[in-house]
Amino acid sequence: MIERLELFFPGPVRSKERARAAGRGRFAGMYTPQETVDAEKAIRARLIEWKRSAGWEESWNGPIHLRLYALYPASDTKPAGAEHIYSPDTDNIVKTFMDAAQDKALYKRRKDKTKYKVCVEGIMTNDCRVSSLYVRKVYSNFPAGALLVVEFHKPQFKLSKTRRISPIDSDTVKPLEFDWKTNGGAVIGESTTPETDQAEDEVEDFREAEVY
Repeated sequence: MIERLELFFPGPVRSKERARAAGRGRFAGMYTPQETVDAEKAIRARLIEWKRSAGWEESWNGPIHLRLYALYPASDTKPAGAEHIYSPDTDNIVKTFMDAAQDKALYKRRKDKTKYKVCVEGIMTNDCRVSSLYVRKVYSNFPAGALLVVEFHKPQFKLSKTRRISPIDSDTVKPLEFDWKTNGGAVIGESTTPETDQAEDEVEDFREAEVY
């Protein structure tokens, strides 16, 4: 393993909504619901902030192992540790994070109707790089949110010349040691509040308890 990422995203866990059709006059098109767009933007911003703090210049192009834990508030009838078996769907939850984490190209139109390409940066070149995936929905006494754990591994074979590996992929580069409270808290953002600080402390206890 070259690098490891751990981030906690507080708040309701958003799932990937299906694209919807909209018509304008004689024309029809597909669009992504705004809630999904906003959720992906927020996740991407956090991931890019981590990427900058880790000193990455390019997105990862090797194997990725991804684990995602969706935490929901426990109650008297749904105790901590019980599996969450209701909506949203597990695959739609992880799709939101994977789409936000990958590089992608958007095609937009100018006023003169000509198209132009906009490249949106992520932390991996494509979500097909995820070779191992584990997702769990569970009730917890900890704050509602999502705990994302990503491990970046070195390719075990030579990639195509058209594919580029991040400069961090080198035998001379030592894996960065990310402290959950220090680095993880910094990655969450400068605009942290007492509530998010408390959430981070509680999630640290959750991690140390090895519940997952």
